[in-house]
Amino acid sequence: MFPNAEIVVDRFHIIAMMTRAFNQTRVQTMKKYDKKSIEYRLLKFSWKLYLKHFDELEVSQTFYDRHLRQQLTQQALW
Repeated sequence: MFPNAEIVVDRFHIIAMMTRAFNQTRVQTMKKYDKKSIEYRLLKFSWKLYLKHFDELEVSQTFYDRHLRQQLTQQALW
């Protein structure tokens, strides 16, 4: 269609492709667990934390995770 077109790779599309691949892997892994298991719940409800760098996660501030029914920090959940 465009014989002289150059293939360009940019940061946005690399990150988007990696995020899609992560989500596909996460969903495939979730299917191996029972829907009431802790592993399933961690993958289902806390997936955004896995996209963050470990050093950027909150260490001191705790929150209540209603799915795990525990008081946790982001690093403890990761």
